[in-house]
Amino acid sequence: MTEEQIAGEHPAGVTQIGRWHDIPNGNGWIVVESDNQEALTSWFMGWSGQATFPTVTPVVDEGTARKLVKAMLASQQG
Repeated sequence: MTEEQIAGEHPAGVTQIGRWHDIPNGNGWIVVESDNQEALTSWFMGWSGQATFPTVTPVVDEGTARKLVKAMLASQQG
């Protein structure tokens, strides 16, 4: 890919945090940030002819995780 292609690779609403490559084994990892599930899924689908995505794992930051866990525990206590 050219530098221009790389710069324009991600759709609006998808920000790349980092990308790492395991060249000898043909594996790679990418961390992106997005609030737009449709843009993220569309971007992944665009790569489906060149790569497979065996694991897509959504993650949240520490503050969001604490908030979600507290809400879950509160709902379980009735």
